[in-house]
Amino acid sequence: MDADEYRKHGKAMVDKIADYMSNVRDYDVLPKDVYPGYLKDQLPKQAPKEGEPFEKIAEDIDKVILPGTTHWQSPHMHAFFPALNSYASLLGDMMADAINCIGFTWEASPVCTELEIVVMNWLCDALGLPDKFQHNRPHSFGGGVIYTTCSEATLSAMMASRKRAIDERKSRHVCGRRGLADADILSRLVAYCSDQAHSSVEKASMLCMVTLRHLPTDKDTKALRGHTLKQAIEEDTAKGLIPFFVCATLGTTGICAFDNVDEIGQVAGEFGLWVHVDAAYAGTAFICPEFRYLLKGAETVDSFAFNPSKWMMVHFDCTAFWVADYRCLENAFCINPVYLMHDNMDKSVDFMHWQVPLSRRFRALKLWFVLRSFGIEGLQKHVRQGVELAAYFEQLMASNKIFEVKAKRILGLVVFQLKNNSGLTKKLLSELLASRKLYAVPALLDGETVIRFTVTSANTTREDIEHDWKLIEETGLKVIAEDYEKCFAGECLTCSKERAAAASAASRVNQQAGGCVPMAPAIEITDEPSLDDSDVGDERKLSDGSGKRSEDSMISSELSEIMCSAGHNKNGNGKLFTPVQGAKGIIVSFRGPSMSSRPIPEMSEEGSHLEGKIGGNCHDSDDEVCSSELHGDENSGSEWESEANAPVKGKEEVSDGSSYVDSDLEIKRIEHCFTGFKQGETKKDLLRAKSYDLDSVSLSVGDEDKSYERSSVWMRTGSFVSRMGKRMANLGSPR
Repeated sequence: MDADEYRKHGKAMVDKIADYMSNVRDYDVLPKDVYPGYLKDQLPKQAPKEGEPFEKIAEDIDKVILPGTTHWQSPHMHAFFPALNSYASLLGDMMADAINCIGFTWEASPVCTELEIVVMNWLCDALGLPDKFQHNRPHSFGGGVIYTTCSEATLSAMMASRKRAIDERKSRHVCGRRGLADADILSRLVAYCSDQAHSSVEKASMLCMVTLRHLPTDKDTKALRGHTLKQAIEEDTAKGLIPFFVCATLGTTGICAFDNVDEIGQVAGEFGLWVHVDAAYAGTAFICPEFRYLLKGAETVDSFAFNPSKWMMVHFDCTAFWVADYRCLENAFCINPVYLMHDNMDKSVDFMHWQVPLSRRFRALKLWFVLRSFGIEGLQKHVRQGVELAAYFEQLMASNKIFEVKAKRILGLVVFQLKNNSGLTKKLLSELLASRKLYAVPALLDGETVIRFTVTSANTTREDIEHDWKLIEETGLKVIAEDYEKCFAGECLTCSKERAAAASAASRVNQQAGGCVPMAPAIEITDEPSLDDSDVGDERKLSDGSGKRSEDSMISSELSEIMCSAGHNKNGNGKLFTPVQGAKGIIVSFRGPSMSSRPIPEMSEEGSHLEGKIGGNCHDSDDEVCSSELHGDENSGSEWESEANAPVKGKEEVSDGSSYVDSDLEIKRIEHCFTGFKQGETKKDLLRAKSYDLDSVSLSVGDEDKSYERSSVWMRTGSFVSRMGKRMANLGSPR
């Protein structure tokens, strides 16, 4: 390819890139029909012996490359953290690739070194970092360098601090005494980080052959605190170990938590530890003054790193790394073979002495292009937009009570879960990934699985957030509905685990108050053909006896799950429905495809029982709303009264020997039962500010003595979605 061909094909490639970036939201985020090793079947086993025309090579971008691509620039990419690019960055790297200098020394390419010094000073100032990190400051040995990744920065900081610690310890054993060997000191060195820190810290400790302790974080903020670090240092010092390094994280990978750098720096200063700050993702946010409160204590740290290649629209790779004393880096890495020496060594910076590798790319050029193209104000606008979109997603999530935000959102990461259900959250994520329409990844928070949702694309709009929220919401409802069906079939793993504990607890509760059993064994569901469909709508018989379950017996109406039990669970056997003596079964009537939502009034601390009536004017037509009502005493304020032994009144009819109560069923006691109570929570906490869909309920009670005095009705609510995929009320996860 000559210059003319390069111009021709280069312009075509620029058009191809622009088209891709403009239309990336139209691609599924995740590729389909790929598996490990899939590509070898699509390409020749050997490289071509003769060159191919560029047109043929370009065709394979669409045929081979894009079909197997995960589209990191897509607005629907929410996994990990951003890995952004921009046209300015791409153009800068295009020029750098053409120059293709290897800037290990100043002399190897002066502009490569000089521009890196300038842009690192610009960036230091733009982020509000201490002046001690800037090059060429009076009475300062600070400076910045561009690395590949924050993993390299953490390793370099640990290696420099290790060298400093060994030299300092050896200097104590002079004055006629035999000095300690490096290996003796190395075996006693110990580094620290939080239990939320990135895995690269652990990898660095392995490469440095030092002990690493993961310290517990604050329960609420997940931040490493100064007192925790101090306690660990004192413990290890008492054991004869040598604490030498601590890594503080600003914006942890799991939930974007921020360690307390101010406290950590003060403690580290007291004991002589090197403090390194890993702000890989969050560092870009400090270009906005309103987020710099998170930088408090930065003046106490020895090194600081973040990735412009994440959120600053400088494409990978590009990591900014500053040190307060570059001499520590040179002591750890400096080797001067004769072929790398030059006349300006004493007056210039040779960045090969600041890093593990020798060679280095001209990365400063693309960073320079971005800083000049966007300007500080343009980058601030970009960051603020990402934070605002994450806040918008958080608001949408709060609109549906089946979801719960599990950690405080500070920047562009929202961490959520299907409420109180780690297992179903895993299922939700699996379903989302299977759709290929959205990419997110899990994290562990206090042992529970949560989903991380990061705003990653520079092109993300509110419409994109709404699109992804709709997918998450609908999939969440579907997952919960499927889980309920498994519960009815006795196939739910969670149910089986809860059953044993529920049985013993239920026995005690039911003996005292006739309360509900939190979860039950399999419930046999059979059709009831003898019932008049015009009277009771879509009915299912829930039998306490044996019987084969109909394939079409799943409860699929668009409403909350309403379960009614006639009688108390006196024997504590853990059955979900235990009718009074002589009862033959229970019939729950679901009338119509849509329900009216009504708020439940505020309850007093004692108010776990409600007085009310389930019933109303129900219509047979699918287009009509079954208007069920829950009536309270209007004069009683927010506290509803209950009568534990009030009779159940209603109309008796006989069908195949079983009597049941139908229509306008007056309920004097309704128990709202939830599983998965957290310690300290009350039923009032769970019921507050929720809406429930109620339907008329029919009970099948075998009443040889026609006695209802000891009957009670309870209902349990959750979120359902019909097999038709229609939406329902937001009621909260069952577990």
